[in-house]
Amino acid sequence: MPHPAPYRIRSAIAWLLAGCAAFFAAWKSGTSQSPAPSADELSAYYAGSVSPLLDAAELRDREAANAALSRLHDHFQQFHAGIPAFADDITGWGTRFGIVGRSVKDLWTKFWDDPATATATKDYVNTKFRAHIVSEVKLQRAVTDALTTFRDSVAANHNRMLSEVKLALSMPECPVRIPSVRLDGLLHNAASSAGDLAVKQGGDNVLQTAALLAGGVAADMAATRMVAALFARLAATTAATIATEGTAAAGATATGGAAGTAAGPVGTVIGIGVGIVASVIMDWWMTDSFKTKLHEQCGGFLSTLEREITAGNATAPGLRKALEDSAAANHAAFRKSLSREFLDPLP
Repeated sequence: MPHPAPYRIRSAIAWLLAGCAAFFAAWKSGTSQSPAPSADELSAYYAGSVSPLLDAAELRDREAANAALSRLHDHFQQFHAGIPAFADDITGWGTRFGIVGRSVKDLWTKFWDDPATATATKDYVNTKFRAHIVSEVKLQRAVTDALTTFRDSVAANHNRMLSEVKLALSMPECPVRIPSVRLDGLLHNAASSAGDLAVKQGGDNVLQTAALLAGGVAADMAATRMVAALFARLAATTAATIATEGTAAAGATATGGAAGTAAGPVGTVIGIGVGIVASVIMDWWMTDSFKTKLHEQCGGFLSTLEREITAGNATAPGLRKALEDSAAANHAAFRKSLSREFLDPLP
């Protein structure tokens, strides 16, 4: 029978060795790193779980552009709705006598004074046109409202995309982890990069500010800049477009007969419409078809103006292209930055 003391010593030594072995194994397990994911694993997960989220977000932004243009169209429908009241006002006998009196005054002014100051008749028509159909303030509000619709929708879309990407990158099957704070900074930087990219790639102020708007960088300021740039360009192109289409007022508008407001480029745009009306009054005033002609010319001006704002022309893109291109540029920056981070993760 073994002596109790040596037995207890051997038992204690055995337990001590076993404990040391267990501790070493646990320490080794805790300090060892799992194998880094392969490039194929990363690419497969990105393509299957992350990239579709970016595709869906870009599609939603294109839908946001359509919604913004639909909003703008609603405003133009309201402008069109004011044409009948305007035609009734212009063709009423009270207004006709008012035009006769002011026309005589303008003739007197042209004879005895500076012809450039003979604007009584034009000012009279201007006031009615702006009150019934469209004014500088109404047109600027319409475009700003459309841009606000786009901006708000894009902001909501990007927040949704960010949440979905974060969720995808936190799934157990994701082969790599990107810290939440790092991802937030990554997407913010991507928005800034998209704006810089638009400025570098194009010289058009509308495209540049649209990119900033879609990226959420100084959104309110970007919207203001975009409206100003858009109307400045419209002032230079709308009259030429109307002249090309061969309307009855083409001569007056193309030669500057529609100008004469103090509201800057947007006032010049409205002045084109007033010039159309002035031309119709001169050519058709006492005829039976005068009111019909007013309807046609005013409706044609509004349709041309909406088309110029929305679609643009061969030399300058309209609002649709500006919004869609800017959204695509921002998403390209998001995608490039995120894929670079995901496919080449830091240790």
